[in-house]
Amino acid sequence: MEKRKILLITGSGRSGSTLLSKLLNEIEGAFNVNELVFLHLNGVVRDYPCNTGEKFSESAVWKNIMAAYRSRNEIDLLEYKPHLIPNTRKLVKSQLLPYSKTNEATNPYFQAYQQAIKDLYEAIFEVTNASIIIDSSKIAPFVNVVAHLKDFDLYVLHLVRDPRAVAHSWQKTIRREDVDASTNLFMEKRTPARSSIRWQLVNRFAETLKNHANLKYHYLKYEDFAAEPAKYLAEILHFLNLPANTIPVENGNTIQLKREDYGIWGNPNVRTQKNIVKVKMDDQYKAELPTRDRITATIYAMPLLWKYGYK
Repeated sequence: MEKRKILLITGSGRSGSTLLSKLLNEIEGAFNVNELVFLHLNGVVRDYPCNTGEKFSESAVWKNIMAAYRSRNEIDLLEYKPHLIPNTRKLVKSQLLPYSKTNEATNPYFQAYQQAIKDLYEAIFEVTNASIIIDSSKIAPFVNVVAHLKDFDLYVLHLVRDPRAVAHSWQKTIRREDVDASTNLFMEKRTPARSSIRWQLVNRFAETLKNHANLKYHYLKYEDFAAEPAKYLAEILHFLNLPANTIPVENGNTIQLKREDYGIWGNPNVRTQKNIVKVKMDDQYKAELPTRDRITATIYAMPLLWKYGYK
């Protein structure tokens, strides 16, 4: 029996993963969860809406998924606690220094959290009859948890975007319109230095997955995808061993959305789009990012900046 597939999108935040996962949800048999790592916080605890607009507690699909999960695991979905598992910096360090290995095998929280995520994936497959789950959680410690699962056919899509564009996005003041207005919630902000340091760390971690025995790895630049979405969607489908014409692209950049999307969290400007999505390059940073911030983001992103072909 062929193993069910999970596609993990990893890389830095603000790199286009919400858009990409929304488009890949159009694959027949796909179920997009967006950022499963935040399901406990934003779904179970805060009861935020999924991409359909329904609150998590009111979605029949998520109700059934959680019931199926609870039939497997008595823990009501473990909270993601990054301080209890190897963080991004340690994951990178463990690849560079042989004496700094991580301790997943002896970490009780890691084992319990991994079992909870495995049971949640199983519940999703059972309830939705999906053949592939699209998970754009990105965060390195979470990806590391999933990468150790043996029960699924794991694929990792390493998505990279220019660190100056990423830094510019993290500086924007964006009020979330995808949650109850009374929350007055804004997206997180980061300085250019912090943004680029994390950009380099998460991309270094993602590169270590190339040689991971338990998964398949694919690399994609956001700028390439935005310029030729049809070409690179076909490339991703080939990577997943799926027909290249599964996601038709019209007029070079337009995709008709035909399948319901139950994803949790992600970029609010993208996740709430319905019916039609037009893929276009977002390079506002070239005109809007101050020179000082551009220099800071550039310095902290080297040498991976050059390695990925950015000037």
